[in-house]
Amino acid sequence: MCRVLSLAVVLVVFGFGQGMAQPYGMQNSLQDRARDAVQAGEFVPLADIVQRLQRRTPGRLLDAQLRREVYRIEWLSQDGRRIDYRVHAGTGRILSVRGE
Repeated sequence: MCRVLSLAVVLVVFGFGQGMAQPYGMQNSLQDRARDAVQAGEFVPLADIVQRLQRRTPGRLLDAQLRREVYRIEWLSQDGRRIDYRVHAGTGRILSVRGE
């Protein structure tokens, strides 16, 4: 019982993972800010970035996150390679590529 309680305390203190590290509602506010930035023309929509990547490297989106002004995109190419892109949200410029 003590071990279970200790584990529960550790999970609460350190979060249940990256997605849970932010309090509930904070993720929504980040999404709202990103949406507002796209609507204001400050950020390139993720859908536009995905279309560009599709033309560059045919494949599909695995995951995408927005951190500050950088989209972090995990891509699966048609030949099975996983490629990680970092794309500037404001300009749409590819900042880095891993796995290409």
